[in-house]
Amino acid sequence: MARILRLDRKALELEIDLDRDPLPKRPLHLILALPRPPVFRRLLSTIASLGIERLLVVGTARTEKSFWQSHVVEEHEVRERLLLGLEQSSDSILPPVEFHRYFESLLAEVLPPRIEGRRALVAHPAADQGCPHEISEPTTVFVGPEGGFVDYEVDRLKEIGFELVDLGPRVLRVEPIIPLLVGRLFD
Repeated sequence: MARILRLDRKALELEIDLDRDPLPKRPLHLILALPRPPVFRRLLSTIASLGIERLLVVGTARTEKSFWQSHVVEEHEVRERLLLGLEQSSDSILPPVEFHRYFESLLAEVLPPRIEGRRALVAHPAADQGCPHEISEPTTVFVGPEGGFVDYEVDRLKEIGFELVDLGPRVLRVEPIIPLLVGRLFD
């Protein structure tokens, strides 16, 4: 709750009473192949509202190179969209966001130490195993681009410890996959 103490042309002064702690984040690190800019813009709000702990955005073989030039990957744009999601869900802590343009350097240098002690999953339609339900362990999930991963990327992810998981018989766009994954994994 907030009470306005002063409002004039130069300032707004509030007295804020925070009567509850922020909602806990889900123990989920999401790695997302950079989608089309309008989709990415919408996903940022969704990701923040779902309580995802950390977001890594990466380029893959099927990521359009021009997406990296879009203003939606600029820090202030990302922050604005994340804040919209936090407002929706009554949260107050922004998830850290990292951008990695190159898939191979992410796998070789960044991910191996970060997935230690975490379950690492790849949402992939050709997987033999279904997506786990109601897990409690810290998890990292990699969601690929529209059109999916190329075989080399799938092989590399398996090499460093990712499990391929299937979300059912329908091939979905990236927008519904993220809430579906969070619901299956944690709720």
